[in-house]
Amino acid sequence: MRISSAGMPPALIFREDKNEIEEFVIKGMPLGTFMEYPYELHETTLNPGDTILLSSDGYPELFNDKKELFGYEQMHREFTAVAKSDPGNIIEHLKNTGSAWVNDRNPDDDVTFVVLKVK
Repeated sequence: MRISSAGMPPALIFREDKNEIEEFVIKGMPLGTFMEYPYELHETTLNPGDTILLSSDGYPELFNDKKELFGYEQMHREFTAVAKSDPGNIIEHLKNTGSAWVNDRNPDDDVTFVVLKVK
């Protein structure tokens, strides 16, 4: 897999053989910010059973009623808990945990997930 980023949160890859998350932190500016920005390109090998989570920053940056941040550590825990499931179940779990965190209020920012399962 070859991956780059335009100012998005780290890409997370659940490595089934190791039962752990690998985080790809790729620095980059949002698209259109600069005409000639030197975006980084990373490569990695994917194996059957690996699961990739791409997301917007809206999920880890959710605030609850107490003004507590959901956070990236909690995002890792929630993804790890369901990473062996199929993509639809993973997205549903992440959506439900986010909704519970904000007490079913609408989020202040977009919450977007893309989940890919390697077969």
